Amino acid sequence: MPRSYHLPLQRLTFSKAAPKDNYGAICAIYFLASLGLGGNIPIDATIALEFLPQNRRFLVSLLSLWQPIGVVFATGVAYGTAAQPKWRCNIDYPACSTGKTPCCTEDSNMGWRYTLIILGSATLFVFFLRFFVFTFRESPKFLVSRGREAEAIEVLHKIAKFNRAPPPVLTVAHLAAVDEASSLPTGELEASGQHLSTMDTLKRVLKNTAHSFKHLKALFTNKLQVFIFVLLAIAYMVSAPFIL
Repeated sequence: MPRSYHLPLQRLTFSKAAPKDNYGAICAIYFLASLGLGGNIPIDATIALEFLPQNRRFLVSLLSLWQPIGVVFATGVAYGTAAQPKWRCNIDYPACSTGKTPCCTEDSNMGWRYTLIILGSATLFVFFLRFFVFTFRESPKFLVSRGREAEAIEVLHKIAKFNRAPPPVLTVAHLAAVDEASSLPTGELEASGQHLSTMDTLKRVLKNTAHSFKHLKALFTNKLQVFIFVLLAIAYMVSAPFIL
């Protein structure tokens, strides 16, 4: 899903959940909201990592510090709405669908609905800021994976211009040469009629997986990055009980 769709999905589902009285419908809508939130988190980090200069990429870690801030904000909204007795029905009252009276009417149980409306409106506000004020270009890696090399190179030129850096020398011909070079081993293997066995394939996968863990060293290259990593770990451990 393109990066610009996740926040509207999250905002729309929050707002749609507010007027619902059916528990199953609310659970389904929350599931859709989780898709929007879960898709937005890795996309933010990916976009920031691609757009930041190499000597400033450690700042990507600071993105996660906004999560506990958001948790505190959402908790404050819930305390001011759902936790207030005037917007919360008596816990001893049954649902009105049972036919019993007195029951928990919609008018007497608006607190959690106000919570969702406020959070949905805040998400919509952030969406407008990201879409119209802090405009981002599409990910060059995403464009290349879709075969849109010319657009990817155009984005790289705009990034260089914004950062007042020399324009990249990469061209569409260079990307085509890389594609051709990467396809040579496979073509030669097919021409010789040789195929990797299951065990060889498994060894290659395990080797590549072990090699990928070497990239974690970048988290501990200096004291600042270690400090940020420790802060994030503490923030996640403290905020996890509130999220769950």
